[in-house]
Amino acid sequence: MKLFENPIFLTQKRLIHRAGVVAPVFVVLLIGLSMLASLGYELALGTVVEQSSIDETGRAYYAWLLVVQALVLVVGGFSRISRTLVEERRAGLLDSNRLTPLPSRELVMGYWLGGPLREFYMAASLAPVGLAIVLMARLPLGLWVGTQMLLLTTGLLFGLLGVLAGMAMPRAQGGVGLFVGILLVLPNMLAAGRLSLTNFLVPVYAAVELFHVNSLQAEQWNRTVELFSLSIHPLVYTLTLQVVLAVMIWRGAVRKLTSPTRPAFLRWEVLTIFALLVFLQYGLIWSWQARVVPWRDGDSMQLAFVHGGALLVGIVILAAQVLSPEEARIVSLRLGHEDLGRTLWRSAPCTALALAAIASAGLWTQFRHTEALQVINLLLVSLNTVIVYVTFAMLLELSRLEFRRRATGFFVLGVFVFYGLPFLISATLLSSEFMKFSFLSPGFAALANPDVEDVRYLGKITIGHYAIAAALLYFWVTRWQCWLSRAVR
Repeated sequence: MKLFENPIFLTQKRLIHRAGVVAPVFVVLLIGLSMLASLGYELALGTVVEQSSIDETGRAYYAWLLVVQALVLVVGGFSRISRTLVEERRAGLLDSNRLTPLPSRELVMGYWLGGPLREFYMAASLAPVGLAIVLMARLPLGLWVGTQMLLLTTGLLFGLLGVLAGMAMPRAQGGVGLFVGILLVLPNMLAAGRLSLTNFLVPVYAAVELFHVNSLQAEQWNRTVELFSLSIHPLVYTLTLQVVLAVMIWRGAVRKLTSPTRPAFLRWEVLTIFALLVFLQYGLIWSWQARVVPWRDGDSMQLAFVHGGALLVGIVILAAQVLSPEEARIVSLRLGHEDLGRTLWRSAPCTALALAAIASAGLWTQFRHTEALQVINLLLVSLNTVIVYVTFAMLLELSRLEFRRRATGFFVLGVFVFYGLPFLISATLLSSEFMKFSFLSPGFAALANPDVEDVRYLGKITIGHYAIAAALLYFWVTRWQCWLSRAVR
């Protein structure tokens, strides 16, 4: 089916046109034209004479125009799509559309491209203004082509994320939250440069390369992208990454629309996405680590930050993959009580073990460049990663199975006891010793402090953590048995 024959797309288009698009397009167009007029005034006034000064001024104006376009298309488009889907889901329209003969991919296509039409109009109205700024400042035409292409692909990627968020989240995910999240990670993104994968998901690094900014002399900004010492053009790297992730998100959105009670991604898809993110991130810092001789204290923090990012992404994945009680009941009715092993195989702790193996494998790729970190350090980090993932998954599943509507409160309590309470005690007693007992601490401490004696002490703490996890595992299996026996009766 062609896009302009898609009934979902036509419905969204009709609703947007009925609400009015002229006024918002006119507002952003006035903003763009004011920038263009201001640049023309500066050039006509003669305050900018040298070509280098003209280039710098033109780049500054065009960069601000791109910021406006990104806010409209990426942030605004994500917000529009997610809100539309949540509202239609609450009103029952999404279920009605699901019962129509339209395939799920056509429904996703209609919401994906029809929901943010107003934002597309607004961003497109600024594209000719950006071209005029580039021509007026005599900047390379490739700058305009490359940045507009990156803006379009990023808008489409975040639009797909909006479709998935609108179907999976209980409440609409507004663009304000996305904008605040970008602002929170922006300082780290700017400091990391080509060493951070987020600078390619949100294509900051590729855009900076297109601008040819010579004032950024830091090593992480003035080099080509290297993935395990393989040089790649930033634009090619960014577009390839966005396309691969968009394909995976598309599959998840179609599956979620087809079966709303099931997770959006199969286990192998979750592991593939996680492995892709982990190895691409470690690949970015691999060549940089190879140049660092001798090892410096600040360089170990780079590994600690990447390790923390891998833990965070894995925890988010586990939170999305944990079975709800209703899904567990359906699985148990299908398999029966005697198939407890198969049921547990589908559970989140098994996924947690696989995620821990992937995160540890990514960390071990840095071993040849980390002379100060011994095998025992990386082994301790790997063991700690298993503990963090598995205990998180078991706590979440136990809370959902046992407490239902009160699951969130009991889960937060368990996470606080295992992960946060030691830090609170350390802050109260003004002693750093107690924070080492947190389930999060051994891995980060082993990366930040390569001292062998301290690592051995952390190893003893990790053994205690495994003892606690074993008791939790026994309770987890017991509760699953009780739940399945009640479900199949």
